[in-house]
Amino acid sequence: MLLTLLTILIVLIDITWGPLFVIRGIAPDVLLVWVAAVAILRPCKVLRLAFVAGLLKDFLVGCFLGTHAGALLVMAGLVLVFKDRLFQNKLMTRVVLLGILSLSYPVVVSWSRGGLSVGRVLYNLVVFPLIFMLVSKVSSGNEILIKAD
Repeated sequence: MLLTLLTILIVLIDITWGPLFVIRGIAPDVLLVWVAAVAILRPCKVLRLAFVAGLLKDFLVGCFLGTHAGALLVMAGLVLVFKDRLFQNKLMTRVVLLGILSLSYPVVVSWSRGGLSVGRVLYNLVVFPLIFMLVSKVSSGNEILIKAD
């Protein structure tokens, strides 16, 4: 329940306050980073959360219904498929997965959204540890699960 409420809050933050975090025309994909963190820490709940969050974003942004929902669902599925196969759950796995997601999410949503941007990938990598700590705290009952890899 708390994870669902936080996901709705993240969608609202991504839509309303997202422009405030723009640096030189580049904004982080906060919702994508949130879904990636949830996929790593709570894989049993991520597909439903990604779909609902994407539909909510589609509805609030006013784009074709299912665009972000489908894209986030594909991205969550990629994390679920590859997270245990790459580097056996090390920090490098998270970095590689988030880099791949950051590059492919705009492609899946649309080219008009900004296309491929190395700056966006780097920005997402900077934001990821903060969101990862929030998800781990929520999913483990206020105990941070990050271990030194």
